[in-house]
Amino acid sequence: MIEWKRPIGRMSANFDLGHKEKLDTAISVAARLSEMEGAAVTLCGVMASSPGSIAHTPEEFAQTLKAFAEAQSSARSYPSLSARFRVMRIGSTR
Repeated sequence: MIEWKRPIGRMSANFDLGHKEKLDTAISVAARLSEMEGAAVTLCGVMASSPGSIAHTPEEFAQTLKAFAEAQSSARSYPSLSARFRVMRIGSTR
C-alpha cells in the first residue's frame, strides 16, 4: 500500500520576545523541521495592549519582531523565516 503524506507549507513558532536568550534551541528545531518538510517558518509573538519592556506600541513591537526574525534568518542562512504578531486585549478592570 502506498502512503500519502500531505506536505507542510508553513510552520509556526510561537515565543516570547522577553526571553530572546532562551530561544536559540526552539528556533533551531523549528528551522530544521521546516527544512526537512520544505516549509516556511513564521515566528509568532504576542504582546499585551499596554506598553511593556519590549515595546511601547504595537508598531514598535512589529518592528522589533521583524528585526529579530531577519537577524535569525541571516544568522541561520534561512530565507523563509518571517514574523507575525498579535496584540492581546487583557480583561477589563471593572
